[in-house]
Formats: sequence, C-alpha cells, structure tokens
Amino acid sequence: MLGRLCGHVMRASRFGCALAVLLLVASPSLASEIEGEDASERLYLSYCSACHGPEGKGNGTLAALLKIEPADLTQFASANGGVFPFRSFLRAMDGRTTVRAHGESAMPVWGQVFAPPADASMHEQLEAYGKMFLITFYVESLQQPPDSPD
Repeated sequence: MLGRLCGHVMRASRFGCALAVLLLVASPSLASEIEGEDASERLYLSYCSACHGPEGKGNGTLAALLKIEPADLTQFASANGGVFPFRSFLRAMDGRTTVRAHGESAMPVWGQVFAPPADASMHEQLEAYGKMFLITFYVESLQQPPDSPD
C-alpha cells in the first residue's frame, strides 16, 4: 500500500514538475509542439518512432537500416523490477548517459533538440527539457509486461 502511494506521489510530482517547466517555456516556437492532449505522443512520433516504431517496439521504418538494433522501449519497466527508470531514460535522451546507437554523449542523434549547449539561455534549456519530459512520459505510458516466450 505504502509503495503504491509513494509511486503515485512520485508520478504526481514528476507531472507537476513537467507542467511547471512547460508553463515557463510556453512560447510561439514551442507552443505548436506542446499544444493539445496528444503533445507527448506527437513529439515521440516526430523524434523517436522512425527507429523505435510507433508503439516503441524497436521496429520503426529505419530500424532495418541501422547497424545497432533500436531498443524495445516498452520493456524498460520490466527490465527495472517493474518500475520505469524515468531519470535514467532522461539522462540517456539528453546525452548524459551514452547510448551506443545515439552516438557520443556529447552529441546524441538529436543534438541541441535534447541537449542544449552549455551556454544556452534558461529559456532554451527549459524548452529542450520540456520536450524530453513529454517524450519520457509518453514512453512511460508504453510500458508492457515482459514479452512472453514464443
């Protein structure tokens, strides 16, 4: 019971933090990307689905062309004791944790979209992290039980 309550509190505080970030960065350049209830899905589909697939299974349209198979994003919670590794996912997306398929940590595939330069203004940093939070929330929503053996 306590574990479930703590999980709800953690999710609520992450959502509140993301909402605060997004409210702070609401600008014309970002507004079109974050408008509507499906903003997190649209961002995921724009930036991630070509490799990871629309459902996050690692079977995007470009997957067959890549040397390194894209990760099945739906299994992160299963691989982490049933808990989605929110912070670790963010660190991989912004380049702080190296993901071999994403290139060097200093320049992930999406570069400044997800990792603003060190001299970025507060607005630029918040805009980048707002997008990352929304995508991370969406990937968290894709989590499924472990794949059953065939």
